[in-house]
Amino acid sequence: LVKNIGKVVRDFRCLGFTSMTEDSYSSAIIWLLKSKVYELAGDDYRIPVLGSVNKWIQVVPLQFLHALLTYLGDSVDYDSGLSGLKSPLASRPSSFPGIGVPSEALLRWHMRLEYFAYETLQDLRIGKLFEIIVDYPESSPAIEDLKQCLEYTGQHSKLVDSFISSLRYRLLTAGASTNDILHQYVSTIKALRSIDPTGVFLEAVGEPIRDYLRGRKDTIKCIVTMLTDGSGGNTSGGNAGDNLLEELNRDAENQENADYDDHTNIDEKQAWLNSESWEPDPVEADPLKGSRSRRKIDILGLMVSIIGSKDQLVNEYRVMLAEKLLSKSDFDIDSDIRTLELLKIHFGESSMQKCEIMLNDLIDSKRTNSNIKTSLLNAPGTVAGQEEAEISHDVLDATIISSNFWPPIQTEDLAVPASVDKLLSDFAQRFHQIKTPRKLLWKKNLGTVKV
Repeated sequence: LVKNIGKVVRDFRCLGFTSMTEDSYSSAIIWLLKSKVYELAGDDYRIPVLGSVNKWIQVVPLQFLHALLTYLGDSVDYDSGLSGLKSPLASRPSSFPGIGVPSEALLRWHMRLEYFAYETLQDLRIGKLFEIIVDYPESSPAIEDLKQCLEYTGQHSKLVDSFISSLRYRLLTAGASTNDILHQYVSTIKALRSIDPTGVFLEAVGEPIRDYLRGRKDTIKCIVTMLTDGSGGNTSGGNAGDNLLEELNRDAENQENADYDDHTNIDEKQAWLNSESWEPDPVEADPLKGSRSRRKIDILGLMVSIIGSKDQLVNEYRVMLAEKLLSKSDFDIDSDIRTLELLKIHFGESSMQKCEIMLNDLIDSKRTNSNIKTSLLNAPGTVAGQEEAEISHDVLDATIISSNFWPPIQTEDLAVPASVDKLLSDFAQRFHQIKTPRKLLWKKNLGTVKV
């Protein structure tokens, strides 16, 4: 087959159609390569593709081209003086399977085919980037392939323009819930920072999402829920039961450890090696932000930038925490304490002081309930009084709050049976005796009853 093609090519060359013949077999090879990339890439983003593509290039088209160029006499050895000027920095090329040391013409073909393969796979992955990020982190192999392709082609702006267009058409619409948009935004941050650790392209892609979310009324509530809810971080690859805040805290610790390793105990030799590997930021970078400040932007910081200030987020968390604590009947607040400690790390203890008092109220309530029940049980005449009321003091658990530190609570008049009113009165009287001079003011409309 190669000889037959070679004869045709040689005959056309004799007739002066050199460029036409090369265009013909080049088009065939490029078409075959494109088909192979499409076949290997497919819609499965969990499998890396670049390695298989590069291996196929060496096994199929380069073998054909080597045989064809050898037949035509165009195979010039790389070390030959006829191979033209080469950069003194260029290393000796690696041998290809069954070829040995490749000729300069074959090397040029290899670079051409490799670039086309990278560009083709890059365009495929950019076109499906929305789906890839939806499946992240399971789709990490596809993200890694895309990162390598972009490093080879340098066409990052194509990714930014295409992905922003997809976001506006498919995500930033009235039909998408705020919760879905936020989860996609978190996945986008993680995926794009894998591609570009400096965060330059994340700034460009993230701005339309942040602008859109600022117009949603429930954005703050959804952000707080995602940060503190036990299922909020699972879609991003967190452990079961972890919230997004816990996941972000682990990421921050890993980043701090990496920064510490990078900047401590660096001798002069290592400092020189670091300077040798330094690369400037892309031209798209914001000149007002240094590279390190971009790398330091974490997901929580980007979430706060949507809201505008940490105070708004803290206030919303305080309101949601109040609703959650008032609905509890078992005083189990271990997960809430853990979440509060993480929030204190990010926002400071002074910002979370009121929330800490709210949790302490629940802890004190559990202790106070136990003390009051014990004292009522041991009080003289208690048994007779309970027989008349037909309600045991053991069935009553009161959540006792310091109202000055809680969000405003709506109060409504509620008439309760006389026996229940007597129970509440006895409880309040005993509380006053134990906690003098404090008194209880019942919010009866917030109570719950197990039937």
